[in-house]
Amino acid sequence: MSSWFGRLPFLVVIVAAACAPAAPVTPAVSGGVGAPREERAESQALRVIAGALIGNPTPQASNSNAYQYFPLYDSLTVFGENATVLPWIATKWEASADGLTWTFTIRDDVTFSNGDKLTAEDVVFTIQQVLEKRWPQLTYIATVAGARVINPTTLAITTRQVDVTLPSGTTYLWIVPKAYFERVGFEGFVQQPIGSGPYELVEFRSADRILYRKRSTPHTFRKANPTEILIRAVVDASQQVNGLRTGEAHIVAGPTYQADQAEQLKREGFVIYNKPTGIGGVRFTQSVYEAKNSPLKDKRVRQALNYAVDRETLTRVLYGSYGRPDSQWALPGSQYYDPSVPIWPYDPVKAKQLLAEAGYPNGFKADMDYSTSMTSPTLVQAIQAYFREVGVEVSANAYEQGIYVDKVYGRNNQSISELSPGGNGDTNGFNSGSRVFIGCGRPSPQQYFYCNLEWDRLMDLAYAERDDAKRRQIFLQANKVFRDDVPVVFLYTADSLLTASPKVRGWQVPMPLSFRFDEVYLLK
Repeated sequence: MSSWFGRLPFLVVIVAAACAPAAPVTPAVSGGVGAPREERAESQALRVIAGALIGNPTPQASNSNAYQYFPLYDSLTVFGENATVLPWIATKWEASADGLTWTFTIRDDVTFSNGDKLTAEDVVFTIQQVLEKRWPQLTYIATVAGARVINPTTLAITTRQVDVTLPSGTTYLWIVPKAYFERVGFEGFVQQPIGSGPYELVEFRSADRILYRKRSTPHTFRKANPTEILIRAVVDASQQVNGLRTGEAHIVAGPTYQADQAEQLKREGFVIYNKPTGIGGVRFTQSVYEAKNSPLKDKRVRQALNYAVDRETLTRVLYGSYGRPDSQWALPGSQYYDPSVPIWPYDPVKAKQLLAEAGYPNGFKADMDYSTSMTSPTLVQAIQAYFREVGVEVSANAYEQGIYVDKVYGRNNQSISELSPGGNGDTNGFNSGSRVFIGCGRPSPQQYFYCNLEWDRLMDLAYAERDDAKRRQIFLQANKVFRDDVPVVFLYTADSLLTASPKVRGWQVPMPLSFRFDEVYLLK
């Protein structure tokens, strides 16, 4: 069987040269015999391009996109290199003897931009909003049962089960001011949000731009360099590249361009920050396919669709040397990742055989929803072509990100389709991103969920295990259960293609999905 390239003549395939991407290097400002002295630019207004913006400037809008939140908000903890959890608003934390209560001590010198002091009451209020209103951060604190104030600088968080990953989850807990929030209400907060970060929101245009300006009162411990940060939504890859070349953008934090374009930018002197950032695949939405009594209920059908895809070729076209075909739902380096897992073979004959065995010798029809700013049209077209080759016709429904996110979270009486391309950004090494799949009667902020009692049991044991070696073995068992049940079409692991101008200094990217611009400065 021919691959999908022969049937899509309009697709120009450019495969990037196979070379190891260089690690980003931040040259010294000065020093060393003969070293050129680098002078800072007069303007320190930072211009950033994102592939997509958060739906509104509140934590209710997303469970990731940390760089879009950090100017305005603070979190309890932050990530250092290799998913190390570092103090931020919280100065220390410890678990009780039974592991069900975490006590956090927080700083007493941080204020919101309106002058109100940040206290434990604000942190507890934020947690309550996440739990009661099912804000997306529930993904990362899914085991939390409640929180209470002990004193202005101390709070206790209780969990339904032992969860050693809780301090990692609080890196995405954006703290909102209780008194102000209650005074203006949610809609008022959307219109004029405030936080304790070093910047204030000047302008927010949905799907267009976010403009932050440095507060007149300095932040206590965050020494922010940029005078303002403008984040613009630019989906088109060519426009992103041109923005860098013309100097209209200093950083692309949400690239949509492919590997060949990244390689060309690197040759031109731009710095590519290429760290494994996500696992790509096509999700089978269990709640939908069960309600519709879809063919996807049969595991043989889900296996068939995995055999139908040539992930080796697909990954090479989409990511070149910045991606690797993979057949599991975890990033390399995660405790959940199993390096012994082979790549799922491309075998359309086997796919048709399984479909026939399941009672669908002539295939079937299915719907697939996707976000135009989150998923490459090339990927969607390829998946449609691969599935069509084995008799499965997929109607692809494209949505602007805000509408798509509403569907994912079941807002406004909208629901997601039975198929949807997506990924799992293993944000802390514990495969916490998979918590969006937790179902079986548990709280889940998204309609995506994966209900397998054995997988749930193993994940519970892993999160409760304090010994690293034992925890890893449990995670590997859970990984096998997940793979054997085939809840997704496994595709690839992709690197971030975050890109900075040669004039950018001080940008640190400890985690591809969680970074700040505080220390960034611009050269002339």
